[in-house]
Amino acid sequence: MKKNNKFHFVIKSFHWNPDIREKVTEELCSYEERWAERILRRMTYDLNWIVKINAVESLGTGQELKSLRRLKKLTNSKDELIRTYAYVSLIDVVMNRAYDSEIEGMLYWLKRRYRRENSELMKLFVVPALYGYGYEEAFIEFQKLVNRNLKMENILRKMTYDREWDVALAAIMALSGGTSDKTLRRLKKLTTEYDEVTRAKAYISLLHVVMNRNRCVEKEKALKWIRRKYRQEDKEYVKFYLAAELYNYGFCEYFTEVQKLIDKNLKSEILKKTDHTWTMIYVLEQIENKENADKIKAELLKIEPYMNLVQKYYVEKEWA
Repeated sequence: MKKNNKFHFVIKSFHWNPDIREKVTEELCSYEERWAERILRRMTYDLNWIVKINAVESLGTGQELKSLRRLKKLTNSKDELIRTYAYVSLIDVVMNRAYDSEIEGMLYWLKRRYRRENSELMKLFVVPALYGYGYEEAFIEFQKLVNRNLKMENILRKMTYDREWDVALAAIMALSGGTSDKTLRRLKKLTTEYDEVTRAKAYISLLHVVMNRNRCVEKEKALKWIRRKYRQEDKEYVKFYLAAELYNYGFCEYFTEVQKLIDKNLKSEILKKTDHTWTMIYVLEQIENKENADKIKAELLKIEPYMNLVQKYYVEKEWA
């Protein structure tokens, strides 16, 4: 079985489609065999940036001296993100090998490199990693980093590319406080993602950024674009959250949109395919205010027959 797995991954690691190769780097993390580590090490040379960075991150599960040397070399990369992941994976490999002399030597080397490093992103990632492995001084250093006026918006933008879905999603949501044109463009691009949760959060953050900017002409143009995209959107989950956010920004007609979405999604044929009951409850909670309280209760009464016991308990607790 292991031989078949090895052959399968070797073939897939050379696949023409970078998405397939990226998947290989993710799956190889769960294999402790040396052949898996060797494949990952070779894939750190991949010409596709996403595949390469994923391979560098996954190589952190390795234990071989060759992996340590390869990652150490990658800490000299001109690419800030590759350099950052190489440092973190290097720490992991050294700790996996668990040789005391190696750990001491690596900490000494890392301290010297840290002082010379200009990348705030690298420092922000490496310091918590060191602290996680018991290096107490790293916590003080981390506090200094946070207290310093870092370019957090740039860091968050880079984190939206993270292979960990929840990390990328948290970064997308945090970018709602952004102001730069680069953030606007990045969020706009994220609204085209296949994943509907990512898309919904990107729209919401984009709307926040647009509304927080003082350029009236640009704001009007961006809002037209967002509202047009709402009409074109085919996923109910995305429409629910975007309609709620537009309503909260004073576009009162979107309350009617929420009502229409609820009526549509309570039809039995749709409920069988996708149950959006929780989404409806959360959205109504977000848009509730003194003026619309009675309308909100009317909508909840419509949803009530379709709620499970947990949902009913939640509603009773929140709207008591």
